[in-house]
Amino acid sequence: MAIRIESIPKGKTTVLELFSGKVEIWRAIKARTGREIKTIRIDQKKIPDAIKGDNRKLIPNLNLSKYNIIDCDAYGDSSDQIRLLMDNSTLNAGTVIHYTYNRVSMGGGKYSLLSEIGIRKEMIKKCPSLFARLAYDGFLEFLRKKGIKQIHEIQNDHKGGKGRRIGRYGYFIVVKKPKT
Repeated sequence: MAIRIESIPKGKTTVLELFSGKVEIWRAIKARTGREIKTIRIDQKKIPDAIKGDNRKLIPNLNLSKYNIIDCDAYGDSSDQIRLLMDNSTLNAGTVIHYTYNRVSMGGGKYSLLSEIGIRKEMIKKCPSLFARLAYDGFLEFLRKKGIKQIHEIQNDHKGGKGRRIGRYGYFIVVKKPKT
């Protein structure tokens, strides 16, 4: 929660929550900070006061200029959503985008991320676990290509369940408006 509080800009705050879930973290942030924060929530499940739908289908058609914070707190990897956000011409410079990037230690990496750092599909097919740990580097390279020079991040190492899971939680500020 602290990393979200740190990211709140001065003035009016309007948050688009792409994975609202049952627990609304922004409600707790409002209570803790005393700030007036308006939230618009999206989730695949039917949740009261949330738009029901697949955010990946909704993002290209949303007017993102209404939001100064977009929260992509996915359980796993929010790179698909971030790619769609960064390609939406209504996204304003100065918008704060929160992300999560979690992976299981032996899980495979996404080709779209690995291709950002020059790893080809043929290479991945031969040994997926070899390249999986590099997918986050591809995510960072994608952000760099979109003009992002600084990210603010914390990392958690989760053990148990189905293996070791490394979780990264962070945010960045959009530097330039996407081209139309």
